[in-house]
Amino acid sequence: MAEYVRMSTDMQEHSIANQRSAIEQYAEAHGMVIVRHYVDEGRSGLALEGRSGLQRLLQDVTESPPYSAVLVLDVSRWGRFQDADQAAFYEYMCVMHGVRVIYVGEPFENDRSPLTAILKSLKRHLAAEYSRELSVKVYAGQARLARLGYHMGATAGYGYRRMLVDASGKRKGLLGSGEYKALLTDRVILVPGPSHEVRLVRDVFELAAQGVSTYQIARGLNDAGRYTASGKPWREQRIRSMVQNPKYAGACVYGRTTQAIDRHRGELQTVETPNAFKPLVSTELFQRANDARKHRGARRSDDEVLADARRVLEQEGRLTIGILDRAPGLLSGQAYMRRFGSLRRLYELLGYVPKRDISHAVIRDKIRPWRESLVGFVAEQLQDRGSDVKRHGWILKVDDAWTVAFDTMQSRRGYGHRWWDIRQVNDSADMTVFARMAADGSAPLDFIVMPRVAFGGMVTIGKMLVTVSAYTYPSLRVLLDLAEITRRDRPCG
Repeated sequence: MAEYVRMSTDMQEHSIANQRSAIEQYAEAHGMVIVRHYVDEGRSGLALEGRSGLQRLLQDVTESPPYSAVLVLDVSRWGRFQDADQAAFYEYMCVMHGVRVIYVGEPFENDRSPLTAILKSLKRHLAAEYSRELSVKVYAGQARLARLGYHMGATAGYGYRRMLVDASGKRKGLLGSGEYKALLTDRVILVPGPSHEVRLVRDVFELAAQGVSTYQIARGLNDAGRYTASGKPWREQRIRSMVQNPKYAGACVYGRTTQAIDRHRGELQTVETPNAFKPLVSTELFQRANDARKHRGARRSDDEVLADARRVLEQEGRLTIGILDRAPGLLSGQAYMRRFGSLRRLYELLGYVPKRDISHAVIRDKIRPWRESLVGFVAEQLQDRGSDVKRHGWILKVDDAWTVAFDTMQSRRGYGHRWWDIRQVNDSADMTVFARMAADGSAPLDFIVMPRVAFGGMVTIGKMLVTVSAYTYPSLRVLLDLAEITRRDRPCG
């Protein structure tokens, strides 16, 4: 047997030691021997991301593990996934490979009976609801403190430092990197940092107000040896974030990106308290800098922006995203790609034939039709087996019980099948199927069936072997099996 234990904070009642004690007592009473241990300490149960213990368990399960069951304290230790079907999916993966999941602290046997299925589903929804309610309460509390002008973020950002204050507002001292307040009644405010950082922030805003692009600002700072606080070169994104952040004009802002669980950004009000901190730039300069940025991206006709790009092409003799970014008064390279669909399409409109090989774009064109083929194929197979299937774009809704989205993964040029390009998991579906395509785009190699979790970006087969291999299947038979199970386990009437 194996055991899995998880604890999100060190203040929880169900500590790692308590969980192990209960599991060991159960194993001894039932004549079981625990041969493998999986631990996620200090990890939230809301998602699979970051839970190396559960990821390793799921990987081992797919590779003929030396055990036939996994012992877990209760349903909530398995996870507080906001979609109950996600927790069920991970358990299904174990069962599919001959490994039972036994919840030793629950008042039911995990025997796949109708009563057990109902109780497990109820427990999963209760675990998710507990996290949702707690998240809303925490968000409301932090928003209240932000309205009072207290800093809620973990870091101060370049140009600022975190100052600890007591309940009466008396300053207690600066917090260093990695330091946090110890008393619940203490609060944190922002104060100006070293003078050279303050000067750099003001220079950034002055240049932005003059219409200089964030790319050019970042490059100018790096050329002058004026690096970040950690000594690293500036990146365009960091400069853009700085110019857009109202805190540099003294405002305390909370909720721009943070959101409570299961609450969309539109449902939550961003809190902005003006004059909460000592500003590094004036409100007028902040507004001018952001107005200049908006003016650079103002809508112009396609003919006008193409004429600008053609002028730069004639001056430089070639055209790249970097050249477009550096050219004064032009849209960024990414903006050109968004407008015309791709850099290759921009080249075609300009009549420009680059010297470098852009055959990878041709491969993308070969891969694109496969997405439509996969959606149609799976829908037809499910319908042939008695499922009710509704299609919305690239998403299938099966038996009004679960949804699945489809996408493709392209082998990154120059790296064979070691590196892959993967988009964000579709947050409108319960799971996303990624077809991993051959390097030439000719056909799928295999399929990754990924539940809706916070997961995206570049997948490294070597570094993220646990995450990828746990969900990799040679065919889409897993979707047909899942449909059969949900139809069989669905209550009648």
